This record gives sequence, C-alpha cells and structure tokens, in this order.
Amino acid sequence: MRLIEIWKKARTSQQSEPTSRDFSGYRARLRDLKGLFRYFDVIQAYSTDGAWPLLAGQPYVAYEHGTLRAIPFAMI
Repeated sequence: MRLIEIWKKARTSQQSEPTSRDFSGYRARLRDLKGLFRYFDVIQAYSTDGAWPLLAGQPYVAYEHGTLRAIPFAMI
C-alpha cells in the first residue's frame, strides 16, 4: 500500500490507478536495496531505476537518456 501511496503522490494524471500487482517486482527486492542504499549519501539512478531510491525514501539523482521516449506520451 505504501508503494501505491507514493505513486499517487508523484503522478500528475489520475487516468489509471495503480494496483499492488504493478509493484510486485519492486516489493520483492526493495528490502535488500533499502539496506544497501543506507551506505550512500545519494543514489544515482538511470532510466526507470530512479523508482528504487524514491520508494526507499533515499535522496537520489535520476537521469534518462532516450529509453523513455514514448512512456510520458502514452495514452493509458
């Protein structure tokens, strides 16, 4: 449920509501990554991996270099 709350706060459009199934891959690995992230002041994430430090509540810098060209403009 926490992942869905974070997602809703970050979204600008409410056209489609996320479900817990949408986050199953994140939920399965988040605990291990949260422990790892504690060793760093800032996490640098590429492409969609910026979701990991966001969900872990860790300061981060995310950048994208062409792999998300269509996602922001997708009609859901």
